[in-house]
Amino acid sequence: MYGKDEIAWCLDVVQPVLNCSLKGSRRLQLTSVQSQLIDAELLSTMKSSLMCISKKADYAYSFSCRDAEVSHLYQHISFGGNGYQIGHTTDAFNKRTILFSGIEVKPDDEGKKEVLAQLSIRLNATLEKMRRLQVLAKGSQPVPMNLLPTVGLTVIGHDWYTYIAYRLEDEMGSVASSQSCVHVLMRYCSTLSAQ
Repeated sequence: MYGKDEIAWCLDVVQPVLNCSLKGSRRLQLTSVQSQLIDAELLSTMKSSLMCISKKADYAYSFSCRDAEVSHLYQHISFGGNGYQIGHTTDAFNKRTILFSGIEVKPDDEGKKEVLAQLSIRLNATLEKMRRLQVLAKGSQPVPMNLLPTVGLTVIGHDWYTYIAYRLEDEMGSVASSQSCVHVLMRYCSTLSAQ
């Protein structure tokens, strides 16, 4: 990295790689969420102090409202009773979009625990928002709490790691990370953009 800080590393290396994985996709886009807070209602609470832990990720993928089908879906969801609050951030724009696959970046190995904490909080908020939207969609019908898993990435220097988070009933879990190559990420994003 030759002395680059986190912002320079994101702009010069991480963003171009992540954007390359979305080439040709109208529905997906990379979204910077570096300065955006997670909705406090979705945050985990520490039992010892009953204090919310608010951490931020660097990036997330989102479904682009520039795509006509996605825009129609966002409008349909908004009129369904949840207002414009369908995302898990408090940002005026991104709270109106569905964010997924949190991505946390650090320029070197010194912040690995912090990166994992930030990513796990982001993924947990994503899963909680999905659960709440599912409850809203089902109305008075019983809702199974098993949700589709969500994927997150950490980029620590030159090392890219993939994490899968899931929720069964009230249990939150994650699959241990595996060091991944950039082409695996591109293949994953290409699969998403084809849908």
